[in-house]
Amino acid sequence: ATVMLRHRTLIEVLGQVNSAEVTGAMLFNREGVLLAYNGYGEGNAANVSAALISSIWDAFDRKGVAGGREDLKEVVIMCEDGVLGATKVANMLLALKATASVQPGILRAKMHKLSAFLDEPLTQISKNI
Repeated sequence: ATVMLRHRTLIEVLGQVNSAEVTGAMLFNREGVLLAYNGYGEGNAANVSAALISSIWDAFDRKGVAGGREDLKEVVIMCEDGVLGATKVANMLLALKATASVQPGILRAKMHKLSAFLDEPLTQISKNI
C-alpha cells in the first residue's frame, strides 16, 4: 500500500503544539534539510535552525549519551532568548522552539506527544523512499 502524507496536513499537525510558550515546530532530516515547519515566521529562520539543530544532534550522537553507548533520544537546549527541544521521529528529527518562560516538562510532553503521533506515518513513508 502506498502511504502519502499531505504537506499542508503535516504543517497543521505541527502547529497543534504551538501556544503562548511553544512558538514553533519543525521536522527535518538528519542532514538538517527542513521538510515542514509551523510557527517559525520566515522560512529562512527555520532552515537555519534545522541545520544548526541537526549539527548539534550529530555532535552529541557521535559522542554517545554522556560518553556512553546509548542512542541519543532527545536534546533540550536552553538559550538566552528561549528553549529548543529536539527528538527523533522515524529517521528524522522533530524540534520545538519555545520562549524562555516555558516549563521544560510542558515542552518535553508536547515534543513526545507529537513525536508519537507522527512516528508511524513517517516510518511508513521513510520505508517507501
